[in-house]
Amino acid sequence: SAAHLRLRILGQIELGRLQWQAAGPELGFTLNQALGTLDAVRAEFGADASSDIAVELSQVIAGVCFDLGDMGSLSRAFEELTVASRLLQTEGETLRAARLLNEQAAVLMRMGEVSRAKDLLRESRAVFSARDHEDPVTTRELAETDHLMAWLPLYATMVPGREQEGYRIGLERAASAERGFRRLDD
Repeated sequence: SAAHLRLRILGQIELGRLQWQAAGPELGFTLNQALGTLDAVRAEFGADASSDIAVELSQVIAGVCFDLGDMGSLSRAFEELTVASRLLQTEGETLRAARLLNEQAAVLMRMGEVSRAKDLLRESRAVFSARDHEDPVTTRELAETDHLMAWLPLYATMVPGREQEGYRIGLERAASAERGFRRLDD
């Protein structure tokens, strides 16, 4: 039945997530094992998966690839998040798609594409600044955006003579992120 297939796919994704989060010599899993499990899920169920499951799978694969951290894996992480974003947009889930902007920006920063990352962070800020600031989702997204913006001066090539200003802005963003996370007790 469709319900049984859905549970089976979600179970396999969860196995991959557990392997990812438990990766390390003490627990015996590796990131490559987690990726292998997730790739097997896609190979077996890709065409049969609903869009919400496809999004979930793409996000978990992106997380594993981000942690692997080599340029090929980072490129794949960005592609997976882009696919997830497109699927969400197609389903009319614009808010969920916007929540992926920070993840995409983090990947781009690690890839050294600071300008593109900054554009995505600005887009995220614009989306969530227009929402109810008492909403926990909005608070978290704005805090995560500020946290990533605080890192930008460490990745960017700064204009000579304006380094102190860049670091000052970074510290302001870090303080803003901290306030947001404290409001969430996080």
